[in-house]
Amino acid sequence: MEAYPTKVRELVLDAYAEGMATAEVASRFKVSPSWARRVKQRFGSGACGRPSGSGSTGRTRRWARAIGSGWRGWSARRPTQRSRN
Repeated sequence: MEAYPTKVRELVLDAYAEGMATAEVASRFKVSPSWARRVKQRFGSGACGRPSGSGSTGRTRRWARAIGSGWRGWSARRPTQRSRN
């Protein structure tokens, strides 16, 4: 399965800006309604139509922030276990 090009995302956002409904946008560009809706949610709020490139939605960063230095301190104190044969 291949990712949709940035141009398709921009066209979808333009169609939403013209006032088209999700079903109309999906049928016009031959994409699923859920994909069109996600593009609108992710990129339609003032962000550009390009993906951030990080591949992360921020969940990992929030989790790491919540754990804080406790995890980093524990992993720094933990001895490295390497098996040598």
